[in-house]
Amino acid sequence: MRTPHFLVGAALLFWGWQTGLLVWAAVMALGLEGARWLRWRWEFSATEFNRIWDVTALLFLGAGIYNYNTDSITNAVLTTLQWLPIVFLPIVAAQAFSASPTIGRSTFFWLLRRKGQADPAGSGINVAYPYFALCLLAASAANVRDIRFYAGVCVLTGFALAVERPRRLPAWVSAAFFLAIAAAGYFAHNWMQDFENNVESQSVKWIFGFFPRELEEQEGYTAMGRIGALKLSGKIIMRVEPEGILPPPTLLRQTSFTRFGQGTWYGTRRNFSPVREYADERWQLVPKQIGRAHALISTYLPNGRGLLALPPGTVRITDLPAREMLQNRLGAVRVSEGPEMASYEIHYTPGISGDGPPDKNDLEIPGNEQPALTQLAAELGLASRAPREAMKTLADFFENHFRYARFSKPGPYKVGESETLLGNFLLNERAGHCEYFATATVLLLRKAGIPARYATGFAVHEPSASGKSFLVRERHGHAWALVWLGDHWRDFDTTPASWYDVEGANASFLEPISDWWSSLSYKMSRWRWSGKSGTSTKYLVALLGLLVSFLIWSMARNRVGMRLRVERRLATARRSWPGQDSELYLIEGRLKKLGLGRNPGETFASWFHRAKTNPALGDSEETLAPVLALHYRYRFDPNGLTGPERAALGSRARAWLAKSKPA
Repeated sequence: MRTPHFLVGAALLFWGWQTGLLVWAAVMALGLEGARWLRWRWEFSATEFNRIWDVTALLFLGAGIYNYNTDSITNAVLTTLQWLPIVFLPIVAAQAFSASPTIGRSTFFWLLRRKGQADPAGSGINVAYPYFALCLLAASAANVRDIRFYAGVCVLTGFALAVERPRRLPAWVSAAFFLAIAAAGYFAHNWMQDFENNVESQSVKWIFGFFPRELEEQEGYTAMGRIGALKLSGKIIMRVEPEGILPPPTLLRQTSFTRFGQGTWYGTRRNFSPVREYADERWQLVPKQIGRAHALISTYLPNGRGLLALPPGTVRITDLPAREMLQNRLGAVRVSEGPEMASYEIHYTPGISGDGPPDKNDLEIPGNEQPALTQLAAELGLASRAPREAMKTLADFFENHFRYARFSKPGPYKVGESETLLGNFLLNERAGHCEYFATATVLLLRKAGIPARYATGFAVHEPSASGKSFLVRERHGHAWALVWLGDHWRDFDTTPASWYDVEGANASFLEPISDWWSSLSYKMSRWRWSGKSGTSTKYLVALLGLLVSFLIWSMARNRVGMRLRVERRLATARRSWPGQDSELYLIEGRLKKLGLGRNPGETFASWFHRAKTNPALGDSEETLAPVLALHYRYRFDPNGLTGPERAALGSRARAWLAKSKPA
């Protein structure tokens, strides 16, 4: 079943209109439809079709991987769908320019290839119709929600069906049925869309009545053990590139918390306020401050929103395109409607902070933690020490009497009615990960009357292979204390310095492979979202053009080119065969003028017998019998005719022509 003229071209133009790629669509449509008017064709073998399909499949896989690594999963799927007409162009073009109207089924199924069985006659696939459907699918992925899209799909589908409509029904009946179905589909689609929106809206309200939103959860509270779970992963989530001679910041904070209870930290009075944006995507966190140090941070923002990891004293963020940036008094900064891959420059000055001053929550201690904290605070004499002296005492205490452990034993200690994991850590086990050290430090400082908060984020320690940047992995998730020193908050990390080596020693042996993949993904994502890449589709089209050109060149260089040249030589040989100048062909032309043309498949002898029924020709069968005998010998006998016999063929034929000359 051949594809109707202009069907594929019209589908391509519709796709280009919907996706904004009309110029590319017009070029592709002209190439595919123009193949119908070219007289030459390639005779592709099954192996050559297999090769073209393999390249097409690899191109599809590459497009999917590229989009997956440069965008969210939803956008990656939609973008890949929009690229389908470009991706599958090679195999459709191969059929359009080949001598065969179809492609064997084994080309598309590797299992059939392995069996080595030839495709039965007439079992090939006309890929133009699937390609037509792909164009409509790709156009729908652009998500243009108006009646023009639906009308375009109906027109193209009607065009395709009209060619194959049943001929037993009048055309107007088929058209009426189609229009009725199209109208019913339109109204049913609108009803289903409204129904879906209502169900989705009610479901979201119901679900969010039980669970907080993702960002609300991350900013509002954190349970001990959450960072410990991150430390099991070596996935690279951030890159930090210091600018100038200064080293990179060692800690990148996402948020901080003020209240602790039952193993969970909570944030209070954390209302967000907008950050002022100036020209050139510059966000000012602390007014009238510039920042003495600079660094470039590259990270992923799923769905374009998330909490930023920032060093202490961050006063300004530049080169971050986002619709909105918000911050709260606990140091959390979040953005919305930003790029999936964000590379922003931070300007910071240690000692400057936009966090709010302390309040009563920054001195609160849970009642069940009081016994252990009271005992240790008394042993260390924290109450009688100045803030900086108390900090030094705690740092020495944890460094000399505790060790870092990735896992803590669950067995709690008991003092009277109290029973807590933190008490077990301080008085019994004395081993744990950063969440235990940070929590203990904050509460011991509070016990000494010093305001303190619990901060979470990431540590920056690992240089990249190039040495120009630093890698931040999920296992570098960290917790530490914030201490109020009279006029500003200061980072205070009491986790033993050995923690980084302990985590690194437990890295997977496959980490170099995952790092290579992460680096490739990062480079692709940064190029994709840098704003310098332009429309990525044009690069895919350029790559596709190079692949198609390479296929054409390689096949023309080998068997296909030879096949074309052989066909030309055979055609020349056929034109020079003996007998083509026989005068019998003059008689054939005369009979055709008299309305007695030869029927397809009719032999000359049968034809001449039928021609004698014309009274004007007389007994033409007997007259032409000697001419036909000489012609057959002249045309097919390897020995041909002698000179006199060749002259006799001509004279007898001319005599007949003179006798049967029309009046």
